[in-house]
Amino acid sequence: MLRNSISDRVSYLKLKTAGIEVILLENDLKNLAKPKQPTGGSSSGDGDGGGGSGACATKLHIRTFSDFKSKIRQLENKEKASSSSSSRKLECAEVPQSLRSDVKDAEVYYEPQVISFGPYHHGKPHLEEGETLKLKLAANYFREYELLEDEIYEKISRDIEALRKCYNPKSTKDYTNEELSVMLLVDGCALLWYILCVCLGDHEEYGIRYQDLSCIHQDTLLLENQLPYQLLHNLMMNIMTNDSWTSFL
Repeated sequence: MLRNSISDRVSYLKLKTAGIEVILLENDLKNLAKPKQPTGGSSSGDGDGGGGSGACATKLHIRTFSDFKSKIRQLENKEKASSSSSSRKLECAEVPQSLRSDVKDAEVYYEPQVISFGPYHHGKPHLEEGETLKLKLAANYFREYELLEDEIYEKISRDIEALRKCYNPKSTKDYTNEELSVMLLVDGCALLWYILCVCLGDHEEYGIRYQDLSCIHQDTLLLENQLPYQLLHNLMMNIMTNDSWTSFL
């Protein structure tokens, strides 16, 4: 029960909870409710704290229309800066680092286990046998369709600058145009022939063990193990009249 009296300097609020009477001085309640004002002398510390809190709140919350317009301009500038730095999306992208850091042993899920395609994982020691397999597959691609390596290489080398831009520049900066062209020549021909020979069930002819097939299938689907569509399209145009590919497509 709250008792108020003009003559009393101190009024109190009486609360009863579980039979225990708690008396709170109304003056204390008012003091607690009042925001602390900066004062001189010994109270300067409290004043600074209150002022700092107010400044922080002003920065975090939009309080005026001017603040609103300022926030909108900041967002627009950030978007423009982001779009200009990545104006061309990579056709063959990498797994974001934020996803890698959240997954233990991320390389098991994001890196090829048997065979690599493209520059991201090219040349890694555990993929050495895969390089030998790719050469076998590419050689059969040329032999089956009676293609000349020189002609295919020339076509790829003419488009190498565009193909290079499909990947993160960090992954291709150490490769000359010739080296990157040869890499994509082998990888592209090997992938196409692998698709065809697996669909026809001839994997044993190339020394591919049945137990490795699932790993290779998985490798060909990995985000960081992709080849540019332009490369594969041009390679397929060389053999579109072949009965095997026509029936496959």
